[in-house]
Amino acid sequence: MNDQVSVIVVEDDQMLRESICDYLVLTGFYVEAAGSGRDFYESLKKRDFAVAVIDVGLPDQSGHILAEYARANTSMGLVIITANDSIDTRIASYQSGCDLFLAKPIDCRELAAAIKSLGSRHKRRVESSSLTEVNISPWILERGIRVLVTPHGVRIVLTGKECCLLDLLVSVPGETVRREKLLLHLYNDYNESNSRAFDTLLYRLRKKIELHCDSDSPIMTSYSAGYCFSAPIVVR
Repeated sequence: MNDQVSVIVVEDDQMLRESICDYLVLTGFYVEAAGSGRDFYESLKKRDFAVAVIDVGLPDQSGHILAEYARANTSMGLVIITANDSIDTRIASYQSGCDLFLAKPIDCRELAAAIKSLGSRHKRRVESSSLTEVNISPWILERGIRVLVTPHGVRIVLTGKECCLLDLLVSVPGETVRREKLLLHLYNDYNESNSRAFDTLLYRLRKKIELHCDSDSPIMTSYSAGYCFSAPIVVR
């Protein structure tokens, strides 16, 4: 048994979804199913999951967007599945934050083994977080020298754009800053080219923070709204 690792399977193909879920249940996992992005978000409101298995080609929203949201707002492990096994799709999947990419047809034995591993990692992460929540120092943004200091005192050197982005996010503590506002402040215009540049900037900043603090970035995505810095922070 797998100590009831909780899994959500997001797949719009009903037969494939049921097949995967049936196998995982028989393997010992707790499983919920979602046929669309909307179903996925509704499920997240009701409970926490250790692992999400997400199809890229959903009817209402790309699975990459779901993965990005889950990576920014939860600690769950992420598995992307898709029939499109191109290198571009693989790269996009890992950039969205997935831990594993599996091409269809799915070998359920491999999927179950991956879920077990990711579930164990999720459990350790949650236990570690619960032990360190108390008496954690705030983050510090030193604007003048473009440095972000983690609660454990690690200094992260920022580029000008990274520092400006963080400054915008923490201008209203705990509140969401809309994507359009961020783009206008950073690039003076809201267009497709600047939107791609912003996505790259945000991705690199999150990865830089995670690399230095060995945990998920506190920059959170608010679905269909914008972004916020979710941890206490002092600006100097």
